[in-house]
Amino acid sequence: MMPAALWAIAALLALLAVYMGVVEWRMRRPYEIRYGAVMSPLLRQMLGSSRPCTTLWHTCYVHDRTTTLNRGGWIHERYHMTAQWDRWPYSFPIRYLWEMRHGYGCNKFEEAARLAAGEPSECTKVTA
Repeated sequence: MMPAALWAIAALLALLAVYMGVVEWRMRRPYEIRYGAVMSPLLRQMLGSSRPCTTLWHTCYVHDRTTTLNRGGWIHERYHMTAQWDRWPYSFPIRYLWEMRHGYGCNKFEEAARLAAGEPSECTKVTA
């Protein structure tokens, strides 16, 4: 009989293997935009964002079918894909969520994407 701790480790390793397989599969896909995807409302609620879209790996999920992504919005999301997801495909979700402790406006990954798209900063952090 296997101890509970070994079962837990085996389960974590299995989940890690599945995650790595999903990442490998998603990173081989071309860059794309999906409008009104099923995952969009869930992602929007999880991240607490009022933004019109969310990017996961090489896919930009636009939350509403009536929303059109302008050039600046596409550059912003493409920056997430090329400069962030491509650089850290396995660890970017953890890095991004860690940065959310500063709030969406001051998240360094969002600030970099805004800068790339020529958008103004949303960070209202006071520096001494």
